[in-house]
Amino acid sequence: MQPMIKQRTELNTIAAWCVEHKNASPCAVVACAYSINDKWVIETGAAGELARPLPNTPTPNTPTQNASTNAPTTHAPLPKTTLSTTPPITGSARTQSFPPSPFSTESTPKPPNRKANTDTIFDLASLTKPFSCLTLARLVRHGLLDWKTQLSVPLQEALGTPMERTPLEWLASHRSGLAGHVPLYEPLTRGQPINKSLAIRQACQAARPECAENPRAQTQKHAIANIDEPPPVYSDLGYILLGEAMARASGMAIDSTIALEICNPLGIEIRSARQWRSQQLRAHDLSFDDRVAPTEYTDWRGGIVQGAVHDENAWAIGGDGACGHAGLFGRACDVAKLGVAILDACVGKLPNWLDEKDLEPLLRVRSGSTLRAGFDGVSSVGSSAGSRCSPATFGHLGFTGTSFWIDPDSRIVTVLLTNRVHPSRNSSAIKEVRPHAHDALFEWGTNHARVSR
Repeated sequence: MQPMIKQRTELNTIAAWCVEHKNASPCAVVACAYSINDKWVIETGAAGELARPLPNTPTPNTPTQNASTNAPTTHAPLPKTTLSTTPPITGSARTQSFPPSPFSTESTPKPPNRKANTDTIFDLASLTKPFSCLTLARLVRHGLLDWKTQLSVPLQEALGTPMERTPLEWLASHRSGLAGHVPLYEPLTRGQPINKSLAIRQACQAARPECAENPRAQTQKHAIANIDEPPPVYSDLGYILLGEAMARASGMAIDSTIALEICNPLGIEIRSARQWRSQQLRAHDLSFDDRVAPTEYTDWRGGIVQGAVHDENAWAIGGDGACGHAGLFGRACDVAKLGVAILDACVGKLPNWLDEKDLEPLLRVRSGSTLRAGFDGVSSVGSSAGSRCSPATFGHLGFTGTSFWIDPDSRIVTVLLTNRVHPSRNSSAIKEVRPHAHDALFEWGTNHARVSR
């Protein structure tokens, strides 16, 4: 049974505070899921406008910022990225390819400002990672992969690299020894195409210095001896490789695999940009491109990015599809639905989807860090989840200003989606907003939840 979804004026107030506190974001949508008599309710609120009403913005290059206000200080209209343009990608015939297209920086008019509402779609950024790891759990359940499968088995680009014998579980739990980030997209900034296969191999070679001394022998030793993994370091690269490995194993692009294994069975409307465009959202007769919150001004991508993934590596490798680390778009209520499904699966209510045994590798507390597989736990001090949730709470953050937390003790899910990177990523006010917003949402859920006896 699908949760009941309701909009609440009181939650609009929480969303408004998220927008107004230090001008943290142009818009925000929040959601809280809790159960009443063992039936789920998701309540939502929204505030702000999709885009800031800024008549003056930077002209030719990266926007300059006023140190005290984080406001753009030069003068020119904000162009919008040409949404049909995907990065030119070559190579890797075994996976999805994108037709070459000219690199465009042509300015197009910015759409008129619209107020955010609870149907506003956001770039979920790294909230894609839980979807990817849940997909891995499903593929393991189907027998297509195993948590201990070495990366080079599904991904031939890993052969002869430090990641050759790395188990998929280490990638999923950020314990592969990889660096956190490498600009795989860099050729695009020079107007050059991306060779996807070479980019994947570059990611496989990006072992951290402390893990790079004879890395193949070291990784083999770890894998064969089944001893502790390399120290944890949060890595987008690991999830890029994990997503590509799952795509190869399933024979489908990663966004199609996520849809088949996660979103479709659960009735969740979370998709890549191309999937949204293939199933145009019909609410208010507006298309995905009009309803999605814009993100950052990026000169080499043609201006304001809207309806295309903000993450540069995801855009370079996945185009208008997705990668394992980023590329999904969705609404706050649908993110909350995912949290509800996970809580139900943990207590045996969704045995045909996933059960507690399937979820154990994802939710298990691991040594050395709060990082789990596909999720993060709450830190003892200063957690983005706030202070009202239980120590068992897990969730994830996204760079664009997204976050969600799942508390298995109180059976409450809280969601905050913003586009705080619009028109620039320079403001860090979201760091202050997140814990207060999630505290308010956890309090709301606690006060309204009633457990059936």
